[in-house]
Amino acid sequence: MTVSPKELRDELNDFIRSCRATFDRKSAPLSLDERINLSTTLDTLRVITRQAGWGRSPFYFTDELASILNTARTLRELIGKSSIRNVKATPPSHGTTETVHLLQRGIAYYDLADFLVMLVEGIPPDKVIDVGDLQLSLVDDEEEQELIPDRLAHIVPAQKISPVRFTVLNGLLAIAHTPAEPVAEDRNGTLSARSSLIERGKEILEELRASNCDRRFLSELTALQGNLESSYDIVQLGIINLGCDDQRKAFEAELSTAIATKLRSHLTSISMYVAQFPEWQKFVENAAAVELNEEDVRRSQSIVHQLASDFEGRPDAIDPEVPRTLRMISDAISDPAQAGKRLSFALIRTVENLCISLIETVSKFSQETVIKSSKMGSFALATTFSAFILKYTGALTALSDGVPGMGWLKSALEIMMKSV
Repeated sequence: MTVSPKELRDELNDFIRSCRATFDRKSAPLSLDERINLSTTLDTLRVITRQAGWGRSPFYFTDELASILNTARTLRELIGKSSIRNVKATPPSHGTTETVHLLQRGIAYYDLADFLVMLVEGIPPDKVIDVGDLQLSLVDDEEEQELIPDRLAHIVPAQKISPVRFTVLNGLLAIAHTPAEPVAEDRNGTLSARSSLIERGKEILEELRASNCDRRFLSELTALQGNLESSYDIVQLGIINLGCDDQRKAFEAELSTAIATKLRSHLTSISMYVAQFPEWQKFVENAAAVELNEEDVRRSQSIVHQLASDFEGRPDAIDPEVPRTLRMISDAISDPAQAGKRLSFALIRTVENLCISLIETVSKFSQETVIKSSKMGSFALATTFSAFILKYTGALTALSDGVPGMGWLKSALEIMMKSV
């Protein structure tokens, strides 16, 4: 059985869900040491799977696939030595993968882990590439040039869960606003909570405008209120709220006790509101799995502020909302040395989504050029986007080297550099 990268990810996720359902259950026949070792190894497999930079590519990256295989072998060995070796694995409630089919037939955990290892071992060598070697040679012939859009399309992933997603609208790079979708069964309660928060926010802003509140902080709270009222971009709302709460701590001494108490309670309530949305829950889980340092944050802030300045000078190609939003996400971090995981991850994911959008546009233009159907407008836009990306190649490469799951960016930049 040979699987594509996407199919392997689905198989791994179903395997992980089944294992967690048993490993986390108190009634499972596991000693404390077995439970700790199994859970730790399984979590390692989960993180590697989630951060793999395969995107929509039909190819696997050598290092990532090797990490998955080694971790799967370790997990098989641990299961083989544990008390659940012959215990029937817990099937998930739904799914169409081969893993789910085996689970529904009552496969034991060791046999399931063995199947997973064999699945990875069976991936053909011609489907595995070294991300460091994935680049175009310096050539001038038209046939090789035609390969550029295909190679970019294979590398560049879809935009990820982030405070900001981007799109091209009416010939401009713009913000792609995403409706905030609550869990269906909690929809009425969530909408009611939002209405109450909006009214409470209006009252607090009125009181703050009449006080000696710092104007910059007031501007941030006004943006938070606007986001809440829009019913879009729930991850962005959560991140702005975190930034406002950090700033509240700095300015609280300047506020009256009554206003400070109201504001603290309001921001806490927004956090509880946001936590009800599956997209925010997924973002938080992703952020927890990535280790970032102060240098990553500072580098990202530098890239964002420079790009925002460049974008402000190109209203013919960039919607004004884009640089405003980039600055807002960056400014949510007041101190890179003290930035929490969620704020740091939000900034870096925003940079990554921006790169995905810009490079996708360049790739699509390249495809249009190959079939001789490009228009002057798309040519100008792709040229502008390519210039923005290439201007920051050094900084973006350094950032991608340090952040799990961003390895695709270095390869895409190399392809673009070779095609200039």
